Order: sequence, then structure tokens, then C-alpha cells
Amino acid sequence: MVLRAMRIPRALAGCALLCLCGSQGVLADTELGDTGKVGVHSLTDTHSTPGARCHYNSSGKLKSIEVRPPNMQAFAGRTNQVVGWRFTVERRVDPGPWKTVYTSVRQTTSVGGSGDAGGFTSMTAPITLPPNESGQHEFRVLVKMFWYAKDDQTVNGTSRHRVDFYRNLTSTGGRSTDEGACGALIGP
Repeated sequence: MVLRAMRIPRALAGCALLCLCGSQGVLADTELGDTGKVGVHSLTDTHSTPGARCHYNSSGKLKSIEVRPPNMQAFAGRTNQVVGWRFTVERRVDPGPWKTVYTSVRQTTSVGGSGDAGGFTSMTAPITLPPNESGQHEFRVLVKMFWYAKDDQTVNGTSRHRVDFYRNLTSTGGRSTDEGACGALIGP
């Protein structure tokens, strides 16, 4: 009877430990799904190294969002493959639905073997705030990755991710990190 009484607290402690360990995976971007054939991929997106940077002018208005490139590898069996990425910026008046307000160009590079694609660079979206609206607006970034067939034209697979961490940078040197979106107060 004593042994059975000890099993329940141990089982509960084990579940609690698994929950704590499992929650560590939340500290990165959110994967929204894959289609087709994809290689190993991720975003560099943590509280200490956010996936995007929100640039504000001296009056505190959001002027641009800079996005880090993804980490991508060729899919299994390919020694050389063209891969690519682009991002979209979505905006909403909090609370409200998200609407796409910017889509970047697609950047491509060739990747070989099991290494990450090294030819990508960060890209920046200019932010134009609506003049006839006021209130608290939020901006978030979605990244889409592409893996191409041997003809370097046909897309064999895609993966979509949402950036979770945003570094806020002001022109006066201020910096902070937000989770979920860049904030922008709009109004007179």
C-alpha cells in the first residue's frame, strides 16, 4: 500500500517535469506547416536573438522591419539544391484580423551537402502607417521557405513560419524585445 501511494506523487512529478521541459520548445518561431519535400530548416528566433528588428524614428513611429534569413539545408539525397525565402508583414488594429501589408521579393541561393544556405541576407520592409486611422496597431512577420527541383524553377516543397520575437530599436539607441509583434501607436 505504501508503494502504491508513492507512485502517484512520482508520476505527477514526472508529468510536471515533462511539461517544463516541453515548454522550452516554445522559445522559438512558430512553424505553420510544410508542403511537398523540404530539407532541415529553422529560424533564428529567440528572446536573446529575435527573428526580426523593428526600427522606430525619434518620435517613436515604426518606420521599418528587418527580418533575419532562415537556416535551410538541401533535402535528403540532394548534394546541390537551389533554395529560397521571402517574408510577408501583416498588420492589425488590436484587437482585429491580421491583413497582409507587405510581401518581400524572393531571395534564392544554392546550398550543397548538409550545410546551411550561406548566400542569404536580411531583408527590410518599409512601414507606411495609415494616415486616417488611430489606435494601437501590431505588425508581425511570416517567413516562407522554398526548395526547388533540379530544374531550379519548379518548387518541390515549402515551409511557413511565424516570427515570435521582435527587437525594438529606436533612433536614440533604446532597445527592448517583444513577443508576438511590433507595436505601433498611430494617431495625431
